[in-house]
Amino acid sequence: MPEEIQNEARDFVARSTGESEGNQERVTFEDLPARLGFVESVEQNALRQQLVGALKSDAPETGEIAARYQEAAEATISQLEGDAFSLAQIGLIVQRALIYREAGMPEAAEAELQDARTYAEGLGRDDIVAALEQT
Repeated sequence: MPEEIQNEARDFVARSTGESEGNQERVTFEDLPARLGFVESVEQNALRQQLVGALKSDAPETGEIAARYQEAAEATISQLEGDAFSLAQIGLIVQRALIYREAGMPEAAEAELQDARTYAEGLGRDDIVAALEQT
């Protein structure tokens, strides 16, 4: 499975940055986490919805829900190796940006997106940086 994720991520990045033949695929912000290898489980999806609601209402349990979401996401990613692991980590960071955006927190979303860019730059993945900048 990790090799499939890695291959799909490479193909996606090539298409999104115009490095492949044919038409350039339009990348949406919402597509990035899964395309980079981070796919939420049903449990994680439910936690994400709870977290968005808690962030919107500034609920006292927000920190606990965020920690549970992060723990579940990291457990999923830890099963991957090498490039697939790194790409999924970036995907998770982008997913956190999506959570903040959905909760109406654009500054926090942009900070997460900047973290994703920095991580990709650190890996020398200019292709991913370019894909992130298209969002």
